[in-house]
Amino acid sequence: MELWTIQSEAVYDTFKNIGVLRADERFIDKDMIFYYKWMADMMKKRIGTPVLKNIKYPIWAWYQWRDSKHKRPDLRVSAYLERGTKGVLLELEVEEKDVLLSDFMEFNDVLNYRYITDTEEDYEKFYNDLESYGYSHHDLQESDMKCDIVKKFNLELIKSWEKIFDLNRNIAGNWCGKRDDCPIQATMWQIRLEQVISVKHFIAK
Repeated sequence: MELWTIQSEAVYDTFKNIGVLRADERFIDKDMIFYYKWMADMMKKRIGTPVLKNIKYPIWAWYQWRDSKHKRPDLRVSAYLERGTKGVLLELEVEEKDVLLSDFMEFNDVLNYRYITDTEEDYEKFYNDLESYGYSHHDLQESDMKCDIVKKFNLELIKSWEKIFDLNRNIAGNWCGKRDDCPIQATMWQIRLEQVISVKHFIAK
């Protein structure tokens, strides 16, 4: 499976020296840890546990940057890294069994703690039902909320996130785009140096 990952040149230099690239918790934003842990749990469930117990979080890559006709990331686009940072685009060849693919746009729904569904009607029903009990979307994110009703909806919401891994599911109308038209991200436990088949250096815009 062909993938691409974007890393800073400093990370790449370390990668070359040790021969393996893994996520380092020190560089993960604290607000993202919950989502990294969730993705790690999904990887354990779907592709298996990491080779080492001290590997806790995934490495991200692209399987499909924009759509099926534009898989390779376009380095003319900004925001991959902080402006002016020296970076590298690593092209990888990775065994499919070691990779978990997911819908990148729907992963943004995960990051925004939204309910994911196949139809607009189901989406509205979920939040209307929640509001009928006197609660809102904001209540689902309150870590100290003990109400059984909120817990039930929260569990249902988090369960809905697993839809991002079904890249072939039927989605009604224009509620979401076709899979070939969507960005698809890839996560894996690590990258080995021998999996790198090309390196493109760039300066982030």
